[in-house]
Amino acid sequence: MYWGLTVIRLVRNHLLVEAGKIPNKKRLMIFIDTQNLMMACMNQNPSIKYSLPKLVEHLIEVVPNREISDVFLYSAISPPNASKPNDGDRHRRQLGFFEKAKMDYGYQVFTKKTVTKHYRCRQCDATWSSDEHKGVDVALATDLIVYGLTDQYDVAIIVSGDSDFGTAINKLRSTKPSLRIEVSQFSDVLGYEIKSAASRVHKLDEHASKITM
Repeated sequence: MYWGLTVIRLVRNHLLVEAGKIPNKKRLMIFIDTQNLMMACMNQNPSIKYSLPKLVEHLIEVVPNREISDVFLYSAISPPNASKPNDGDRHRRQLGFFEKAKMDYGYQVFTKKTVTKHYRCRQCDATWSSDEHKGVDVALATDLIVYGLTDQYDVAIIVSGDSDFGTAINKLRSTKPSLRIEVSQFSDVLGYEIKSAASRVHKLDEHASKITM
């Protein structure tokens, strides 16, 4: 439903621009670090569920005179672990979530399988495994830079608190000062570097009621 409303608004605004009734709108792209966002939501009141389409609608409207060009989701997905009860259900839910985002709302989706690394302690011979998320942050940063340098947007909003994106934001803004690179996330997971690098920060704490299901 929300994506349909976005399309209707885009068509309406285009007609108004052509008629000279409103000024040209700034082109907006939204880049969502899905795992970082989900982690932040889980840190909030666990009884509250948040809506991704409502979040997108809120970010489109948080500053006037903008229109959405594209929404990108980035995430790593762990394959089913046979040793964990019901992990297959978890995997199917994750795949279904991203399929719905792509088919129902028109979002661009980038996912990668996690890589399981096995370790052994040389001192005590203990063993353990860890799922590593490779390539997801790089994909987001690459798209942010490429689309910015090729004039595909005027404003980008990164939904993440990961300070690793701070360097990419600084480099992009220094190379092309006309771009606005903004950040949105809950305050408790906003890293200092990404917050300092951004043109503006939209704290979701202050608008949580607008993005709940």
